[in-house]
Amino acid sequence: MTLEGGGACNVAHNLKAVGCKVYVAGVAACDEAGNWLRKNFVERGINADCIISEINRPTTLKTRCATKGQQLLRVDTENAEEIQTESQEVILGFIKKHAEEIDGVIMSDYRKGVFNSADFVKRIINLCHNSNIIVATDSKSRNIAAFENIDIVKPNNIELENAVDIKITDEDSLNRAGELYLEKSKAKVPSRCGIY
Repeated sequence: MTLEGGGACNVAHNLKAVGCKVYVAGVAACDEAGNWLRKNFVERGINADCIISEINRPTTLKTRCATKGQQLLRVDTENAEEIQTESQEVILGFIKKHAEEIDGVIMSDYRKGVFNSADFVKRIINLCHNSNIIVATDSKSRNIAAFENIDIVKPNNIELENAVDIKITDEDSLNRAGELYLEKSKAKVPSRCGIY
């Protein structure tokens, strides 16, 4: 299952491509972009039943202006405010409803509002752990403490630098930054993954 935070489409499509049954949960309006998104998921065999529409919240849309393959400008249409409490409850209820079918939850966090609430993130993590579901995140957030006790974290170098305020210049600084990130997030790799 992929939880949408503004960029989960690629994650969902990749999971589907390797044969996973995929559910997507998040927010998108019933506008042209949101309707296209839902249709695209359905056409690819991805369950989009938990894509929620909120009043006055457009579907996140990135419009790129390019010439001869060179991007000149990008215009973003989005509302990155925290999603409504009602939407959070719908997502939690969806996970509970499908818990027996779900092996893992990926929180794809592009800071678009779905995971702004640390309490909501912790509730997802607790629900997953109580249901024996592995939970992972790829987060652009500096608030890594919100993901405390998550099973797997996957920041890229820039996200890692921003989260722990260590400039990565070599293998030593990379290791220091990674250790601090793991310490702050209290993330772990579960033994059931077969990774030690």
